[in-house]
Amino acid sequence: MQRFEEFFLSWISGYYANAYIGRDFYTAVNASKFFGGAIAKYILKNLENSNLKLPINIIDLGANNLKLINDIYDFLDALSVGVVDNCNFIAVESNKTNKPQNKIKIIKNLRELGKLECDSFFVANEFFDALPCSLYDNGKVAYINDNKIEFLQNIDDEILEIAKKEGFTKGEIPLSYFDFCKELDSINADSMKWIFCVFDYGNKIYKNDFSIRIFHNHKVFSLIQNDRLDENAMALYQKSDITYDVPFGILDMAFKCIDGKNVLYKTQDLALIEDFEILELLEQFHNQASSQTYIRESNKIKTILNVLGREFKSAIYRNF
Repeated sequence: MQRFEEFFLSWISGYYANAYIGRDFYTAVNASKFFGGAIAKYILKNLENSNLKLPINIIDLGANNLKLINDIYDFLDALSVGVVDNCNFIAVESNKTNKPQNKIKIIKNLRELGKLECDSFFVANEFFDALPCSLYDNGKVAYINDNKIEFLQNIDDEILEIAKKEGFTKGEIPLSYFDFCKELDSINADSMKWIFCVFDYGNKIYKNDFSIRIFHNHKVFSLIQNDRLDENAMALYQKSDITYDVPFGILDMAFKCIDGKNVLYKTQDLALIEDFEILELLEQFHNQASSQTYIRESNKIKTILNVLGREFKSAIYRNF
């Protein structure tokens, strides 16, 4: 018998070890390089208002093919003078990646960073929905036994406490968020300033139901049907992506445990427009590009805002 979070970790680890991101699902990074450009613009804004000071670490969690951190690098280089020379670009990726470009360092986990010796900006795009979760149902948690799911009362007190605080009876509870935040805190012994930017599918309002699902060739399959593991979904074990809606209320709790303050929580489209100023960045580009190129990039940004924007959320945490 296996706890569900162990089953989830086995599935996701096997999948990402061999996956090409974009085959089974589509992300903002795939849609447009201006997603990374908007993050670069936000970093510059925080340098200008002295929230962060050079030199800084720019750390991409779950970087996969390094496209996002390369886009951030390219836009920082284009939008500023001398900033990239004072940045450490770090991709945290436990699975295989493409050959590094620019001055990007690849590590497998946060512990490899060692002690933070300067301010840091973290970006986690569709990262937390890939961390293991427990499946909670009215005082019971899920176990996997011979490809069948069972809900038992063998449950951690911490899970019961979170369910009570968040006021839900059924759904995903990822204790892994607390483990991750403790690891983040452990590398910041000297209390350097950090900003942690999250983009993910989820909500702070819970449906009291399971959102756990499988993405395969851009189609969605439920993992659980009538309280049983779906046979068709199980045939995709480690072959397709498994994910769930990020419970942002629980993520808030995890960051709060390390004195992380939630300073922004919005739908991704509004955050990109109002806080990351993606449209202003596009207009800067317009002055240097042909009309045809501008229209093409504009349409890509529309995909991020109109197709990926409303259900995705942006949250920002910081320790100051």
